[in-house]
Amino acid sequence: MTPRAGIPPRRTFLDWRRPLPESVCRFLLDGLDGPLFDLSPILVIVPTRGAGGRLREALVRTAAGRGAGLLPPAIETPAYLIDPGRHGIDCLSPAAELAHWAAVVRKLPTPSYPALFPSQPEGRDFGWALATGRLLRDLKAALVEGGHTVAGAMAAADNLREPELWRELAAVEQLYLQAVAAAGGTDPAAARLALGKRPRLPAKVRRLVVAAVPDPLPLAVAAMARLSLPVDILIHAPAEEAAGFDPWGRPLPACWNSVAIDLAGPGLEVAAADDPAGQARAVAAALAGAGDQAAAVCVADPELAPQLLDSLTDAGIDAYDPAGIPVSRHGVVLLLRLFQDLAESGSGRHLALFCRHGDALAWLADYAGCSGAALLQALDERMGELLPEQMEALFEAPGGNPALRRALAGLADLLHRFRRQPPAEAVEQLLTTVYGNRKLADDDAGHLFRQAAGQLRALLDECGRLQGVTLDRQELYSLLLERLADAAIYPAHDPDSLEVGGWLENAWQDAPVLVIAGMNEGRVPARLRHSPFLPDSLAGSLGLRDEAFVAARDGLLLAAAVNERRHGGGRIVLTFGRRSLRGEPLLPSRLLFRCADGELAGRAARLFAAPPPPPPAPARTISFPLTVAAGPYPLPERMSVTALGEYLDCPFRFYLRRILGMERLDASKTELDALDFGTLAHAALEDMGREKRIWSCADPGLIAAFLEDRLRAHAGGRFGKRQPAVVAWQLDTLRRRLTAAARLQAQLAADGWEILAIEERGELRLDGLTVVGRIDRIDRHRRSGSLRIIDYKTGDRAKEPQAAHLGRPAGLTPAYALTEADGKEKAWLDLQLPLYLHMLAATGATAAGTELAYWVLPKAIGESGLRIWEGFTDSLLASALACAGGVVRDIAAGVFWPPSPSPRHDDFAELFSGPAASCFRIPDWFRTRETP
Repeated sequence: MTPRAGIPPRRTFLDWRRPLPESVCRFLLDGLDGPLFDLSPILVIVPTRGAGGRLREALVRTAAGRGAGLLPPAIETPAYLIDPGRHGIDCLSPAAELAHWAAVVRKLPTPSYPALFPSQPEGRDFGWALATGRLLRDLKAALVEGGHTVAGAMAAADNLREPELWRELAAVEQLYLQAVAAAGGTDPAAARLALGKRPRLPAKVRRLVVAAVPDPLPLAVAAMARLSLPVDILIHAPAEEAAGFDPWGRPLPACWNSVAIDLAGPGLEVAAADDPAGQARAVAAALAGAGDQAAAVCVADPELAPQLLDSLTDAGIDAYDPAGIPVSRHGVVLLLRLFQDLAESGSGRHLALFCRHGDALAWLADYAGCSGAALLQALDERMGELLPEQMEALFEAPGGNPALRRALAGLADLLHRFRRQPPAEAVEQLLTTVYGNRKLADDDAGHLFRQAAGQLRALLDECGRLQGVTLDRQELYSLLLERLADAAIYPAHDPDSLEVGGWLENAWQDAPVLVIAGMNEGRVPARLRHSPFLPDSLAGSLGLRDEAFVAARDGLLLAAAVNERRHGGGRIVLTFGRRSLRGEPLLPSRLLFRCADGELAGRAARLFAAPPPPPPAPARTISFPLTVAAGPYPLPERMSVTALGEYLDCPFRFYLRRILGMERLDASKTELDALDFGTLAHAALEDMGREKRIWSCADPGLIAAFLEDRLRAHAGGRFGKRQPAVVAWQLDTLRRRLTAAARLQAQLAADGWEILAIEERGELRLDGLTVVGRIDRIDRHRRSGSLRIIDYKTGDRAKEPQAAHLGRPAGLTPAYALTEADGKEKAWLDLQLPLYLHMLAATGATAAGTELAYWVLPKAIGESGLRIWEGFTDSLLASALACAGGVVRDIAAGVFWPPSPSPRHDDFAELFSGPAASCFRIPDWFRTRETP
């Protein structure tokens, strides 16, 4: 078709008191008769794909109602007119376009372009180049919508405030175009501009109908203006409003930004809600109140859509979002992202994240020949032990769970192949390996998986054809993930399910009941985000959509929706929120204030009134109390001294830990905890105690060097050569504490104290149960023969042994735990040192001739030293022994309830989400200790 000045468009106004699809059908079928309605020579332009679907349905329904066949028209959106791909023009793919922009940005000389880069970036890596290139691409795309290049915009704008910036932008645009031309490619934006000047339509098209499109792209309008065929502009408004529209059916801001919208009267409701959940409840209530009338839902705020779909599902309403789900949220894409992160970093953190992906865990567990739960437990335990910064540390350290080692070997092999293969082959290998044995069901999950895998494969192919740009493996994957952010997948839905459309869909909803959610400022009218380089005032001067035009468009759409329901006996419900999903404050849309001046105060009072209170929340309950399995369980025949202290602290937590074998596992652990810290310190001090030439010398430097060497050896045996940085720092802290211990040991040796035993084992029979203990250290004075029982303590704060063993009685303290010290009633909290002393009675140790002590190595180095239990007596020893007997008898009798309300150590706090009696179902055999 030879381009020339087109035929002026003809405007037709459609009565907005009637449904829009019905009115457009009447217009298209006007004058047609006979057994077949042939609309094939007509191209109909509609605002959205959803509108096109409703028009097709209406045409089929109308033709069937008249007993006629139908040859439908072609139905497209305005973008079709300037879409190179739809007209057979081969352009750069979106991936290649982004890659070219990124390549150009990376090659810009430094420190040139000071206006574009006022602060020069420190590192011009591919991530920075990709983000910057995306900004420049988006600017160019926004300008092309108005028929401009960057250079052309400089000449066309009458309010260009930063000419130097725009000169640099134009220079970068020229570099990009030169690079594309040198690669033999065609820039998509340039192709769109060419279509705007020389539009192409299929030869069979003889007529163009623009059906109620209030905001066609300016470049599409320029293309339509050049067509030499009849163009009909259908406007969804009464003819008396003709002065408020331009020749192409676009509302004029000067008119429509002052038109009052009557939101009073029957059939119209404006509902405020405190948050997205409240809006979702209001929508569900409006749909429930529709009764037998058909209802439609539009969402002006996309943030509301997921919450709304969930609420509708809970209300028994089958609904779907035609916009689909971002493919980047699907598990197969997340698997690729996690595996790519692991392949790039090799870090222990990324290893843990990858293994927690459900599909990855299933494959690894199958490969290792164990359950997924067992594999995760083994991994968490191993990582908690080694704290690996890099996954290689898991291979270097000896030992470990065999199944875990098999799984990691399989993963290492897959990583090796992934790093060596071309990206497309590597991804295919990854998916084949992980999903090779998976059977896809014909359900929604299988349907979405096939879509996601197909999208991934297509985008991989696209990223593999970049036309003149060479990227390395990591850059290609970054580009792929960038492209995946724009793709969507679509869940299957029942044809009769409710479609939750967008704001622009509301004009094409012909249901008598219309619910529009998200009527908040910034959503309606939408806040435009053309580009950081393109402020609203500049966009308007270039003929692009600006905020004034969008406000006019949205005012027209709301007025049409209100008038259609008001005159058609329908109902419209508008909801807005006070707060966003993130808790940010929101305002009602300015369109809700479009009224006469005399009504403004009343409407404002209504809109800003407190929303009705949400329905009362049900009383808090524990949804699934934990059930203690039928018992009794076999009790241990041997028990440690420290376990008795745990029982005194809380009998129920003792039961969880010592009888059921439960323990807390911190899967996110990244540094040594108190137990790790103490274990390494004890190991070094134990080694010192076994070397008389070391502990007996009076040279603290020699002792410190020995302790440091043993600490290094034990840490190396656990962590290998790849010690995490935070662990290295903690080990240095421990080294300083051991240096203080060396000074103390040298002083003790000089004072005549000798080490008699290290890690001495002791036993004590109580009511048929053997209580065992391991004494860190026993010293004897060379001259007096006095004994000293020492327990090493590496906590952050220095502890006094008497305070650690004796405390104030509480309401649930059993009678056998009560004693007296220093003339006050006390309760036993721990029995460790007294029972150690009793275990040594056979050697002649007595309370009078033996000191009980803590060797403290706290964070404050100056507080390091021995803490002697002054005033320990035989009566306290006898009381401690009696308390131990009471504990053993209670354990044997199954007395594990009630739990302590405030235990000193609590590894099970997460299990107590309310009162203990409501969190657990306790069997009859569990005996309850009565309050004394």
